[in-house]
Amino acid sequence: MKQVEFENLYQAYLTPVYRYCYVRLGSKEAAEDVAQVVFEKVWKAKEGYRNQGKTPLAYLFTIARNTIIDRLRRTEAIPMDPQTPAFLIAEDDTHDPRSDSHRREAAEIVYRGLGKLAEEPREVLVLRYIAELSYEDISLLLGKTQEAIRQIVSRGLKELRNYITPNHD
Repeated sequence: MKQVEFENLYQAYLTPVYRYCYVRLGSKEAAEDVAQVVFEKVWKAKEGYRNQGKTPLAYLFTIARNTIIDRLRRTEAIPMDPQTPAFLIAEDDTHDPRSDSHRREAAEIVYRGLGKLAEEPREVLVLRYIAELSYEDISLLLGKTQEAIRQIVSRGLKELRNYITPNHD
């Protein structure tokens, strides 16, 4: 991988990698640190990189996922940022303050709900809906079948829905 290729990779994928790290770790500072480590690892391994059939984003998320696991093993719990990350708030071009408030509130509820899920469904939902990975890429990343990923998504969404609307049947 040449420097120009690396710079293009960095520009194209820094934001999705950061977002993934943020939602997994719940801290802006921890997410920034891990995202930086991910790209440092890619740069250091650039000569040994071999395409293994993964998309660049799935490759980066594999590194991010392993880096997060390593970090969580060797550090104490990372306190979650109290504020919902701005990237979870859907954009709207109406510029209606009430609409902005409703979107912010909805994002906060979803963010808190994600925090209550078990690790596996939370990670899969983040990969699917925040990182926007395909079922195929998620299955490659996690070493599970696409059907298993679909089931985890389904159960995770149901659990998240129950958190958001406790009386929902």
